[in-house]
Amino acid sequence: MGCSTWREYCQNVLGYSESHIRRLIAGRNPATVIFDGSKSRTPLIAEDAVPLSLLTRFESGDAVLDAFINEQNYILRQIIEKGDSDAHFLYKASTLEGKIIRHIWSQPEPHDGWPLLVQIIYRSPAAKKFRRHLNRDDE
Repeated sequence: MGCSTWREYCQNVLGYSESHIRRLIAGRNPATVIFDGSKSRTPLIAEDAVPLSLLTRFESGDAVLDAFINEQNYILRQIIEKGDSDAHFLYKASTLEGKIIRHIWSQPEPHDGWPLLVQIIYRSPAAKKFRRHLNRDDE
């Protein structure tokens, strides 16, 4: 980079003046005077989240699947309520998603309590072919 001072770094690498970078860091972006992109921003789904008191536990009758999904729902509610600045909770939720899918595909037959769409997908010819391939890989 060849910069010996903060001012040189701002000008040579970032392409802005030192004062402009300091205003950006402080949260005051001079460009918002011209155009404020947040005015037309559509809210995230999380911002309109249902209160925790109204949410119910997932119960399909498959104890393992229920535990995975309820844990994932709990983690996602934590993200909605408290945020997840380092993506730690999001990583946990996505790991659970993998466990949920692996559990569903490892079952010999679909469970009656599973959502209807999951049962239909499980019984599809493509899913049967995938399970055969999955079982062959496990051996």
